[in-house]
Amino acid sequence: MVSTFVLTIFNFCMKTLTVPINDYDFANLGINTETITFNELKEKLSTEYAKAAFLKCNEIASKTELSDMSLEVINAEIAAVRNAKNSN
Repeated sequence: MVSTFVLTIFNFCMKTLTVPINDYDFANLGINTETITFNELKEKLSTEYAKAAFLKCNEIASKTELSDMSLEVINAEIAAVRNAKNSN
């Protein structure tokens, strides 16, 4: 099923935009009203993109075993890169 919510954009004049959205995305974005401001929608979408990016980074870190590195090993890697950079 597709829900429709009204997106109200405030500028010098008010415009209304009607956007169809499926029930899964409606619920997933945490939208609980038929009317939402543009800034609220941007914030919700930004949060979702950030979550997706974090999960992707976590997946890559797991596949490359970076997630298993200790803080000491990470700091040693950083120091090695800085030392190599400073000696050139």
